[in-house]
Amino acid sequence: MDYSDEQLEKDTLLLERYRVDKFLASGGMGKVYLATDIRLGRLVVCKFPHKDLLFREGFKERFQKEVSTLVKLQYPGVLAVLDFGEHENQPFVVLQYLSKGSLEDKLGGDIGDRKNLQSIKDVITWATPIAKTLDQLHKEGVIHRDVKPGNILFDEHDNPYISDFGIVKVLKGLEEDEAATGTSGSIGSVGYMAPEYIQSEYGPEYDQYLLATVLYECLSGALPFKWLNQDEYRVIVATQDPLSLIEKAPHLSEAVTAPIMKALSRNPDERFSSCQTFIEALNADSASSATQVSDNTAQKTSSKKTATPPPLKTQSVTPESYQTAISAEKKSKTPLIVTGLLSIIALAVGGFFLLQHNADKKIETATITAIDPPKLNDPAKAVSIDPIKDVKTPVTATTLEPIHVVKPEPTAPTPKQPSAQEIQAQLEKEQAELERKQREEERLRAERERAKAEQAKKVCTKGDAIHKQAARGNVSFVKKCLNLKVNINIKDKKLWTPLHAASNQGRLQVVKLLVSKGAQISLKEINGFTPLDLAIRKKQQSTIKFLKQKGALATLKIPTVNPNTNPAALAKTRQQCLADDAFHKAAARGNLSFVKKCIKAKININQREKNGWTALHSASSSGRLNIVKELIKNGANINASANAGHRPLDLAQSANHQSVVTFLKKRGAVGR
Repeated sequence: MDYSDEQLEKDTLLLERYRVDKFLASGGMGKVYLATDIRLGRLVVCKFPHKDLLFREGFKERFQKEVSTLVKLQYPGVLAVLDFGEHENQPFVVLQYLSKGSLEDKLGGDIGDRKNLQSIKDVITWATPIAKTLDQLHKEGVIHRDVKPGNILFDEHDNPYISDFGIVKVLKGLEEDEAATGTSGSIGSVGYMAPEYIQSEYGPEYDQYLLATVLYECLSGALPFKWLNQDEYRVIVATQDPLSLIEKAPHLSEAVTAPIMKALSRNPDERFSSCQTFIEALNADSASSATQVSDNTAQKTSSKKTATPPPLKTQSVTPESYQTAISAEKKSKTPLIVTGLLSIIALAVGGFFLLQHNADKKIETATITAIDPPKLNDPAKAVSIDPIKDVKTPVTATTLEPIHVVKPEPTAPTPKQPSAQEIQAQLEKEQAELERKQREEERLRAERERAKAEQAKKVCTKGDAIHKQAARGNVSFVKKCLNLKVNINIKDKKLWTPLHAASNQGRLQVVKLLVSKGAQISLKEINGFTPLDLAIRKKQQSTIKFLKQKGALATLKIPTVNPNTNPAALAKTRQQCLADDAFHKAAARGNLSFVKKCIKAKININQREKNGWTALHSASSSGRLNIVKELIKNGANINASANAGHRPLDLAQSANHQSVVTFLKKRGAVGR
C-alpha cells in the first residue's frame, strides 16, 4: 500500500496475525479498521496514521519508538495499545476493541446534525471520567488535540475511554522539533478545533474547548459554528464567537448553557482552569439552577445569610433644586464641604452599581448615598458651587447606612486575534508547505523505485538468470522480470532467448507467458534452431502443439534415430560409456541421463574398474541415491565386493550417506 487514500481489502493479513474484517472510519489522525487477532481469537482495532502525517519528517521513526513504549504502559481511561508494526511500508498500531462503540455511534446522524440528543445527566456521566483522563494527560505534558465523538469509546460496562493517544504523543515531539522552522501543520478534525490552532498554541485549554464542543453537540445536535468547507471553518473558528447554545437548544436552562459557553470562550484565559473544573461547574450549576458562572471555578455559596439593609428613603432632585440647596444659608463652610464630598462619593458609588447592572443602558438616574448634612442657618456664609453640568435628568437622593465598596477584579486583556487575511495567509502557507513535502516525497519515492527496479533487472540478467529460470519453469520469476521491462528477447551466449530455453525443456506455462508478452517465436539460435525446432528435438509434444497453433514453423529437419534399434547408434553409445570409465564417472557425478543412456545401450551394468568397483560402488560412495536406485532397478549386484573387499554399503557408511545406507539395507545389502 502506498500513501494513498485507498482502503485495505477485507481479509488482508497484517503481521501474519491480524486479519482485516472491515473499514470503520477515517478522521483527523488516520484510518481505522476492525480486525481479528487470529492467534488469540479476539477482535482488535488497527489504526493507520493519516497520509499527511507520514510526510512529516521523523514521524515514522517517532511513531514506532513512542508506540513501542506505550505497548508496555497503561493509562487509565486511555484506549490500550496492544501491538504495532508496518504493512507495505506504512506503520500502524493495534488497539483494544471496545464493544459498545463510540459516542459518534450513540449520537447518530451527521456531524453537526445529530439524530439522538443526550440529557445533561447522560452527558455528565461520561464527561466526568473523560475530563479526569484529559487532565491527567495534561499533567503528563500531552495535549490530545482531537477530542471528538469518534474518539470517545465505551466498553461493555459503558465506561468511557479516549483514543488516538499514541499518535498525539508523537505529534508533541514533532511540534517541538518544527517550532523553530514554522513548518508544523495543524492537526485536528473539521468541526472540532479551537481558535488558538492558528497560532499553533496547544495547551490544556485547547482540549477543554474541544470537550465543550462535543457537549454542545450532544445537547443540541448542532455544532457551535456553521461553515461551507474546511477552509471557511478554519477562518470562522479563529475569528468568530460560537453561536449561542441556548438559541440552539431553548429547552436548556442558562445554568447548563453558561458553563459550556464559558469553556468555548475564544480567549483561553477566560475558560476554566481544568477540564474537571469545567464539568464540576456544569454539574453544580445544572443541579442548583444557578445563573452565574465564576471566572475560573464554581464558587461555594456561603452558609451565612447577608444582612438586609433598611429601606431606603429617596427623593427626586433636579439640577436646579440641587443648585438652590447648595446655595442656601449656612453657618459654616466645613459642613457644606463635607456634605459635598460625601455626595460626590455617593454619586460615584451609585453610578458604579448602576453600571454593573445596566451596562447596556444609558444612565437616566443616579443613586446618591449620603449622610444627612447639618442644616445651614446662616445664608450669608453659604458658598456658591456650580451644578453638575452633565446631569440633565432628575437625580434620586437616597439616605441609607454607610456601605462598603467592593473593588472589581481586573479583567485580563483580550489577546489580539489574527485577522481573516492573516489566517488565510497562514492556511495558504501550511498548504504550500504540505504540497512541497508531498512533491519531495513523491520524487524520492520515484527515485527509490527506479533504483529498486534497476537492481531487480540486474538480478534477472546476471548469469543468464532469466534463461535458467525459464528452463526450470519458474513462472513467477519470469513474470517479475517482464514486469520490470527486461528485454523479452534477450539472448545468452548460444543466442538462445528465454523462449528457446523454455521450449527446449517443455515448460509450457513459461512458453505461454512469453508468447503472450510478445516473445518472437521464429528467432534462431547459434545453430539455426527456432524454439519449435528445440521442442521437436526433445519431443515436447504439448509445447510443439502450442507453438504450431501460434504460427511457429520448424526450419530444420532433425533426424529421429532410435538408439535402441539402430545398431550403429548402440555401438557408438557403448563406446562412449566404456571409454575412460565414463559410465562409472557419470554414476559418481550423479549424471542420471548418461547412466540411463548407457543402460539402454546394453553395457554390462556390473562392469568393474581397475580397483574392482562397479558403477554401484561409485554411486554409493558419492551418495547419489537416484543413480543407486536406477542401477539396482536394472540388475546391479548390490553386494559386489571390490578388490579391497569393500561393498557398496561399506562405502556409503564410511561416507555417512544415510539415505543411501537406508535404501541399500532395505534392499538386502550387507557389509563385508
